[in-house]
Amino acid sequence: MLRFIEIETPDDERFRNSEIISIEVLEGERVNTGDVLFIVRKDTETHELPAPYDGRVAEFIASLGDRITARTPLLWLETLILADDPALVNQITKAHPNSDLLINSPSKSGAEPESVSTSKDSKTADGEIEKLSKTKQLELADTFTMANIDLKVPDIGEAEDIEVIEILVAVGDKVSIEDPLVTLETDKASMDVPASEAGEVTEILVNVGDKISEGSTIVRLIGAVATTDVASAAKILEAEKAKQADTFPEPAPTPIPTPKNRDSLVTVMVPDIGGDSSVDIIEVLVDVGDIIAVEDGLITLETDKASMDVPSSVAGVVKSILVKVGDTVSQGTEIVVLSETNSPEKKPVEKSVEAAKAEGIDESPVDSAVTTSASKEPAQADSPIILQATIATPANNTISAHANPSVRKFARELGVDLKAVPGSGRKGRITKEDVQKFVKGVVQVASSSGTSLNLTQGSGIPPIPAVDFSKFGDTEVSPLSKIKRLTAENLHRSWVNIPHVTYSDYIDITELEKFRGEMKAELAKQGIKITPLAFQMKALASALKAFPTFNSSLEPGGHNLILKKYFNIGIAVDTPAGLMVPVVKDVDQKGIVELGKEVGELAQRARDRKLKPIEMQGACITISSLGGIGGTSFTPIVNPPEVAILGVTRSEMKPVWNGSEFIPRLMLPVSLAFDHRVIDGAEAARFVNHVAAKLSDIRRLML
Repeated sequence: MLRFIEIETPDDERFRNSEIISIEVLEGERVNTGDVLFIVRKDTETHELPAPYDGRVAEFIASLGDRITARTPLLWLETLILADDPALVNQITKAHPNSDLLINSPSKSGAEPESVSTSKDSKTADGEIEKLSKTKQLELADTFTMANIDLKVPDIGEAEDIEVIEILVAVGDKVSIEDPLVTLETDKASMDVPASEAGEVTEILVNVGDKISEGSTIVRLIGAVATTDVASAAKILEAEKAKQADTFPEPAPTPIPTPKNRDSLVTVMVPDIGGDSSVDIIEVLVDVGDIIAVEDGLITLETDKASMDVPSSVAGVVKSILVKVGDTVSQGTEIVVLSETNSPEKKPVEKSVEAAKAEGIDESPVDSAVTTSASKEPAQADSPIILQATIATPANNTISAHANPSVRKFARELGVDLKAVPGSGRKGRITKEDVQKFVKGVVQVASSSGTSLNLTQGSGIPPIPAVDFSKFGDTEVSPLSKIKRLTAENLHRSWVNIPHVTYSDYIDITELEKFRGEMKAELAKQGIKITPLAFQMKALASALKAFPTFNSSLEPGGHNLILKKYFNIGIAVDTPAGLMVPVVKDVDQKGIVELGKEVGELAQRARDRKLKPIEMQGACITISSLGGIGGTSFTPIVNPPEVAILGVTRSEMKPVWNGSEFIPRLMLPVSLAFDHRVIDGAEAARFVNHVAAKLSDIRRLML
């Protein structure tokens, strides 16, 4: 059965009268038992609130900064409980009396789960109702029950007797829709068969090496299915459910060559690949000059569920290659141009068996790609792991690694070149465990040899070596708040991507402070406090109008500027949880008093962690003020996609020459950091001079 469980604060002294200082999960995120949901603080101590069950975060009840105590509702957790586990059902029902039952339990009526097939007429709860609002789920609650579900091989083209090369689940596993169940392989493609329904695996009906076809039953689940009023439920589901793409592309049939001319040139195009479009090219298997025989692979394509080689239907010599790795192609996309011949010879890049043996390479192309223990070539530049002497790399880089799509995706996420991974599966196939073992081995070698893993390779920045500080004395690990972790990521990304330049100057604010002092008592009667920040914002908005380049963002391609016609200013606020930047909108349309009130309210909400996401978005430029602390200058980091940020430090009295004598003036140090790709130094100086003119004579703010 499917339940929404209201997760509450435990009845524990540690959580009484405490404050939520970090939310560690997002709505819609899947969590496992023990995963941290919230971090709370009581006095000076912090404590973690873990998930009591597996499930998916459906909706938050509590917010960042809320004060909580025992039994405070925190969030709704969507979880699947098998109806044949009455102990767990009773346990959760007692612990969470407010939980909502969405799927009727057959155990209440004593009925055994009925066996059903996953045909189009069978509507399942998991995967279908999870796309609906909670109201719609409750409307459908009486139309579903638990049953055995047989998952079958879907339409995979006209191929028959396809070999099962890997089973990706085990009895007892909980699977969701689209989770891979088994991997199949034909002579042209390997593909994962995903689950079309959700539930718990109760029986696996195939073995590795079995030959199966469309309609063969592969796995049996226990899950939720429709039992009554299917027609009504189907209408509701049809109106609410998201459109699903065709899951299984057909194995690539023989491409149809299109003649380029009547002499001998032939262009090979991508054939029908099952309706998929924009499919990634993950490998080009030929070079210009190669002699190609019929059925030789030209490129390898990969979707989310399958990888396949596109073979040549004609023999010939490669004259030109029209695609490259990383391109996306669809049916009809031109791949290569061949000079057609009638010779079925193999391309010369494939060594003979004797030559391969002489070089110590196994005669099997797949095995030779994954069992070679050393390489004379350096590690590839795009690999994040740099241990040339210890990583196994293939002797023949034209040979592709033998792995199913889910393993390829897993390797890409880790930055691992599959050609360097030895395979332990059948026919040398690389499994997920092989990739994990490979990464673990590299880390161990790096640790024992003192070599660091360059996880930031590509930026040209060497990594900071790990240090065991405990050998110098006592240490304590203090976890960063989520805000500080996110801030650190954003600042680092900005620093390594933006060429920062800082321009510093002094601004005479003597008359401004005199005016502010005169107005302080009058405004205090109205409960209003005006800080210098309100004047600085007004001057900055005027400067943005005068210098549109500062009120812009650079397009990702770096070829165009996006000029903004609005004037929103971010204010950096120091909070106990970290730096937060609320945004004041339409500064050019507001007066000093209105700006002062709004800044005060936003700053207080930031410290109380009550800001909404929309209140921290849309800034054109940011002010970072250290005036209340001290300093004479600093380099603030630009907050992309903005192109500049103004830093302000503490004002001080300085002697200023007026042409005849030195007079005391209150001077404000400012530091303008800017993106040198967009703004040059002279423009930055003129921008600061404009701000200085407005602040030195506040009458100009009215112009």
